Amino acid sequence: MSVMTYGLNIILVAVGESLVTAYGLYYKIQQFILFAAFGLRDAITPIVAFANGMGNKPRIWEGIKYGQLYTFAIMLAGTAAVELFAVPCAHVFGLNGETEALCVSAMCIIFVSFVFAGANLAMQGMFQALDGGVESLIVSLSRQIVFVLPTAWLFAQTVLRTRTSPATTRRCPPWPPRKAVCPRSLFPASTPMRTPSCGSCTSARTPSVRRRPPVRAVRGSIGVEKTAGLICGYISRM
Repeated sequence: MSVMTYGLNIILVAVGESLVTAYGLYYKIQQFILFAAFGLRDAITPIVAFANGMGNKPRIWEGIKYGQLYTFAIMLAGTAAVELFAVPCAHVFGLNGETEALCVSAMCIIFVSFVFAGANLAMQGMFQALDGGVESLIVSLSRQIVFVLPTAWLFAQTVLRTRTSPATTRRCPPWPPRKAVCPRSLFPASTPMRTPSCGSCTSARTPSVRRRPPVRAVRGSIGVEKTAGLICGYISRM
């Protein structure tokens, strides 16, 4: 049990310290229910062992049947009590905020499996009574380490990857907000600009207008035009 608790603390601390606190408090609450199952297991073991020593098989089967039945009843009653009073149990430890929500969620979800945990504990006692120490060890390791720690590690890695994935990462805008810069302010005043001024620039300059060079008269062009005019006027008088 201590190995499982230490391994889960290592796995959960990578996700958040509040998870470690919530699991520690949940672990204290679950002990009230598990201790009842442990006591019933210790009561079943000598009864079945005595019947096994006598070779009384009907007595062995009766011990196994009633041991499983009583363990199932105790674990079912404990699960119902925790499901109904999960919030008051969390308030006993003075929890609040996220830690309280995590502790209540852990109790409501994990305690559903306590019916199967009771059957597991009863089977451990029966294996010990029937000279099956290795089988009892395999059942105990499977319940506490083989299936629990790898599953918890996979869930923790899934949560960490979800937090760091680009799709869920929010990009906050820069603070303080940057002012819009007009592209005209990046060039000197003498540089001609073809782009219109932006509305966000307070010092936008009007685009410079190119003036056409003055047309210079070519020498001799005025005399030709005057001579042609005089000839036309003389012809019209005739």
